[in-house]
Amino acid sequence: MNDSSPWRPWRHQAFRAIWTAGLVSNIGNLMQNVGAAWMMTSLTDQILMVALIQTASSVPSLLLALPAGAAADLLDRRRLMLSAQMVMLVVAMALSVTTLTGNMSPWLLLGLTFALGCGNAFSMPAQQATTSDVVPQDEVPRAVVLSGISFNSARAVGPLVAGLLIAWAGSGAVFVANVVSFSVVIGLLWRWKNPRRDSAMPRERLLSGVAAGLRYVRHAPAMHSLILRSTVFVCCSSALWALLPIVARIQLGLGAAGYGLMLGCLGAGSVLGAAFMPVLRARLGLANMVAVATFVFGLACMIVGHVPVLPLVFLALVLAGMAWIAINATISGAVHTSVAHWVRGRALAIHLLAFQGAMACGAIFWGAVATYAGTSTALALSGVGAILGLVMIRRWPLVVCDGSNLVLTPDDANASTAAQVPVHGRIVMRICYRAEASHIDEFMKALNALGLYRRRNGATRWRARVLGVGRLHRAGSMKDSRVAIVEIYAFASWDDWLRFGERRVLADQRLEAAVQGLLCGDEQPKARLRVLAPRGK
Repeated sequence: MNDSSPWRPWRHQAFRAIWTAGLVSNIGNLMQNVGAAWMMTSLTDQILMVALIQTASSVPSLLLALPAGAAADLLDRRRLMLSAQMVMLVVAMALSVTTLTGNMSPWLLLGLTFALGCGNAFSMPAQQATTSDVVPQDEVPRAVVLSGISFNSARAVGPLVAGLLIAWAGSGAVFVANVVSFSVVIGLLWRWKNPRRDSAMPRERLLSGVAAGLRYVRHAPAMHSLILRSTVFVCCSSALWALLPIVARIQLGLGAAGYGLMLGCLGAGSVLGAAFMPVLRARLGLANMVAVATFVFGLACMIVGHVPVLPLVFLALVLAGMAWIAINATISGAVHTSVAHWVRGRALAIHLLAFQGAMACGAIFWGAVATYAGTSTALALSGVGAILGLVMIRRWPLVVCDGSNLVLTPDDANASTAAQVPVHGRIVMRICYRAEASHIDEFMKALNALGLYRRRNGATRWRARVLGVGRLHRAGSMKDSRVAIVEIYAFASWDDWLRFGERRVLADQRLEAAVQGLLCGDEQPKARLRVLAPRGK
């Protein structure tokens, strides 16, 4: 297979297994969402209740994304996915039985949809992080795009099949099909054996793992831009997903099969968008491609809401699907390649938290707007909002790296202390530097960048200050002044100090080299490690 081929990750058997499991799972989930949304339209005529189906499936990710992401990094990802799929299998069986026996109600439907969302919230971060585990680093962006094709192929197939099943046998048949899909996924995951991730470091606890993930993202500027862009776009674009059942049933007078066909157009557009992404990116550039895709999606929302001509609506949905994959696959791929391996599950979960939170809140907001101003107005406003969002986020440029700077490198300082007897108490590292006074601004800028690395990788506190200027020697009338700078950073425990060394990557090493290059001559920094007694002793 050609090294430049977008299908290169398919060479890896583990990736094929994860990709297939994801495809089957996504088809089942999307069929369930279509069945639930359509059933809600038959249980109640309240537009807001229909929109709340989207909220019920998204809110669990808002509530559980952080512990789920930490679990994906700290536990065996295969077992975590298996456990989540088994829980969802039980809920899907309850949903099927309740529907087939005629005991379904609007609030019970929302509750069971919420329960399925909880299982999905724990499964998604582990599944996304596993994509980076089963392919080489340089193939991760292509693997993410292929995962996007898996999800959007499911968008093309799942809703269409769901619509046909609903038209033939009702929503209960869709829920039964979802039970079958969970059984298939469990079988695929049971056969797949993931590689062990061994570490000599003590395992983090769940709560401290969540705190470490939040600390990493807080001090990672690249993640800020990605999360902001995703939140702004998804909050506006959620109107299309939440209100499409209303457009199909009320504005266009379509049945379940027609609604499934509309969602199938979105999915087909996503597959086309994934296929054309390399060409569009090469011709337009990354930032311009995302900007054009956002404009196209906003325009498509306006057409769907105001043009009651089926061929034009279907074409608009295909274009919306192409724009959707171009934007979200780009941002998701950037998250994969912008964070270190040890925190990838948590970073993806935080991105998923922003994504699903925007979907949930957006669905409520646009559902309320549609209730009081009409569906067409809500879709038009959402399209305008998506386009105006481009102007709002111009201050945060979209930067996508290739992940080559995230290769692990050993920390010699920590390696030399790892064999020592563990101690109790806080760990404080104090490093003294000497730099030329004329270079102090440049030095402090480099040191502040290094401070972000310290805090991302576990330091709970960090500060640096200039102690003073001393005249070290004279040469005629010229004075050579040197500045003393002290850097202090602390860790909550000895285990955190050891993990700090294990998390060091090539980008961190380069930041250290930049600081070293600004020191006076051959002078080396003087470091001292202190152990403070636990508080209260």
